Amino acid sequence: MEIRIQANDQFIGQIQDRTNISKATDLTREAIEMFNWATIQAQEGRQIVAVDQSGNQNVWPIADIMSKAARW
Repeated sequence: MEIRIQANDQFIGQIQDRTNISKATDLTREAIEMFNWATIQAQEGRQIVAVDQSGNQNVWPIADIMSKAARW
């Protein structure tokens, strides 16, 4: 399947710099794989949480995203 997206070049460039993924197709593939993994985690009742060294947490609202998509 071929997917085409429009995205801000600077935004994509920043992600490519942080990840060392130079090809946009590889970056897109990785992003889709990560999103797939996140949706599986949500289906299994898990949360996606980032925790910094101080213990502060940031929860990704993937379950909310999935429930909105299910209503479409």
